[in-house]
Amino acid sequence: MSEFAKNIGRNDVMQFGILSTANIGKKLAIAMTECKDTNLVAVASRSFERAEEWIASESLDKLGVRGYGSYQA
Repeated sequence: MSEFAKNIGRNDVMQFGILSTANIGKKLAIAMTECKDTNLVAVASRSFERAEEWIASESLDKLGVRGYGSYQA
């Protein structure tokens, strides 16, 4: 069994990043911020400026969400 599978069901908060500043990203962000077991930590776009603008427009900067200007790991 993988380490991930062993940890499913624990009371930890799962952290997520969104790889989009399109409308689907907005829907995901809303769902993640309303769920007590998730934490949105990052949003990526093709440009850093667009990611930061999107984060601010959704008031996610107040939650400490970071922007990234690339989809590269």
